[in-house]
Amino acid sequence: MANAPPNCPRCGRKMIAVSPSEGNGPSIMLCRACDAPDPLQSEVVVGWIHSTLRPPD
Repeated sequence: MANAPPNCPRCGRKMIAVSPSEGNGPSIMLCRACDAPDPLQSEVVVGWIHSTLRPPD
């Protein structure tokens, strides 16, 4: 296959083409295993952590 996705240089899994979040510019190749965003670092979770909501005493 001439257009097969490349393999990740770290883990060897197939990479995927992802568009930039701004929507403009070329796509970039990411590995779902190695380049996955950390869900605990998302803006939503950080907002929950820094909120005033706390468990009852």
